[in-house]
Amino acid sequence: MPSPYKLAYGYINPYEVVKAYNKLKAEYGVCSLGRLRAYYKQKGILNPVTHQPPTRQALLYALGKTEEGRQLLSLASHARFLKRPETGWPEERYRLDKKRKELKVPEVY
Repeated sequence: MPSPYKLAYGYINPYEVVKAYNKLKAEYGVCSLGRLRAYYKQKGILNPVTHQPPTRQALLYALGKTEEGRQLLSLASHARFLKRPETGWPEERYRLDKKRKELKVPEVY
């Protein structure tokens, strides 16, 4: 029998969370994690271990896993909870690498 962690891991698809966030944002103007949690409760999507809707923290982590979700979080009031890595998000690093190649800046090791 799988452990509770394995059961709970991955029951929320980050791309579906972004779609739901955008849907609520279009409907209400401002979307909060609590409102997103209520949406999941209404739809009946529950954590298989606790049989509760996903927590706000779980939704926050799910949004932080995708580039579009991170952009949505940066515009939201709970952006202070988003932990940006010191080296930047992957898409920021790719953009900088592309710009360096265009300018032919030598890499420093």
